Amino acid sequence: MLYFCSALPADLLFAQIFSLSRNKITKLPTYFTQFRQLEVLQVDRNPIDWPPPAALEACGDAQDVTNGKEWVHNLQAWMDTELSKGKEFEDSGYSEQPDLINER
Repeated sequence: MLYFCSALPADLLFAQIFSLSRNKITKLPTYFTQFRQLEVLQVDRNPIDWPPPAALEACGDAQDVTNGKEWVHNLQAWMDTELSKGKEFEDSGYSEQPDLINER
């Protein structure tokens, strides 16, 4: 099972490229807003429900290599805004799927 730590991994603060593609991630960890040097964030092929797909699309085109950094910064700004509203989100980045757990 894949779990994200809710604490910020300090070694990743300066990451410029981060790929989470092809996983079962449903929620992006809120600590991504602290990755200020992040230029590329790949989250394709995940069943992400937070941020909602409409918010991901509104931030721009994540696949556009030329404007990828702009998409990342727009996404971070959106997440900061939503989090400042006082809403709490489970920050594991993974929601358990009982069917998969019981099959093992």
